[in-house]
Amino acid sequence: MSIGSLTNYSKFLIILHAAFFNVSYSWAIERRISFLKRMLLDLGDEIGRLTNLKHENHDPVWEGVIQSKINKELKDYKGIQSIMNGLRFKPDADKITDAMIENARNYPFDNLIELPIRGNIRCPFHEDRHPSARVKNNFLWCFTCQKGWNPIDYIIEFEHLEFKNAVRRLQ
Repeated sequence: MSIGSLTNYSKFLIILHAAFFNVSYSWAIERRISFLKRMLLDLGDEIGRLTNLKHENHDPVWEGVIQSKINKELKDYKGIQSIMNGLRFKPDADKITDAMIENARNYPFDNLIELPIRGNIRCPFHEDRHPSARVKNNFLWCFTCQKGWNPIDYIIEFEHLEFKNAVRRLQ
């Protein structure tokens, strides 16, 4: 298994654990990194012990055996470092903030659809002869569909966007 697939597997496990234990993803990542740091310390101690053992021993056969063990431990050490680097948060240009989400939720519906004075409109999501939807408190509710939309949900469904793109569209 490659380091990249191990990193993805680790991320997958972290997402599962975060959901199962009802903790934030960032907290779960930090706990995993903390665990991996302890593993690195233990591996570093083992590499140091093996190096000292190799220098104390003057038998070429044993030196070769010990060196192969050191090489294996070094490979494991580098692999864990790569996994840790893959788990660390990277600056994300695509990242949306809580403030952006709040602004998108508060985006006025009358900027998205034309609202008559009374607020009753034809639902944009099904064929409608008579107005069956109403916008109240910046929330669209269709009495026929029995479904409601805030501005983000509306943009996601109406324009077929992903959540991040819908939030950006409403800024």
